[in-house]
Amino acid sequence: MSWLDDRYYPLADALAAVELDGLARGARLVDDILKAAQVRVIMSKVYSGPRHMVLIDGEIEALYRAFDVALVVGGNRMVDAMILPHAHPGLKAALRGQMMTEFDNEDAILLVETATLASTFRSVDVALKAVPVGLTNWRLGQGIAGRGVFALRGEHANLEAAEEVIVEAAAGGLLECQLIPRPDPLGLWTQPFGQGG
Repeated sequence: MSWLDDRYYPLADALAAVELDGLARGARLVDDILKAAQVRVIMSKVYSGPRHMVLIDGEIEALYRAFDVALVVGGNRMVDAMILPHAHPGLKAALRGQMMTEFDNEDAILLVETATLASTFRSVDVALKAVPVGLTNWRLGQGIAGRGVFALRGEHANLEAAEEVIVEAAAGGLLECQLIPRPDPLGLWTQPFGQGG
């Protein structure tokens, strides 16, 4: 399941997200960023109580202008934010509901839990750029108190390297990482996390 409407294909190279704790502030933020720069709001979604995620794309200079405005407007209601000047294709595919489906059953799995969706997006992006691993599953926000959880598959050493860059990228948003070296084919990780939304 995709978080994004089909009309938003393809996504621009640059993506930004602002995550708020407040519905009225989110509506104001969307209006202000659209007035500030020529960007596209590809998602404005309320989930998990008052959490509101605004995801935008566009040309990099315009995106930075919109992002700066979003940070000011978000103010003390901002939970997290991120800007990716060159988002990894795997992250953009996942936002459209397309996960890695072909992998070796012997591949290890790294499960990552984050406190915010912005930290999920940052973590996935940096891991996919750092080492040859694949994003096989995630759940975003709904039903899990606004958190994000995702699964990466690959060689054990590559997942260890991915965990190192995730710790830095997620910063305070990282809740936990669990590396499973030889996952049992009947383990819970085989079940879809579902798409929060």
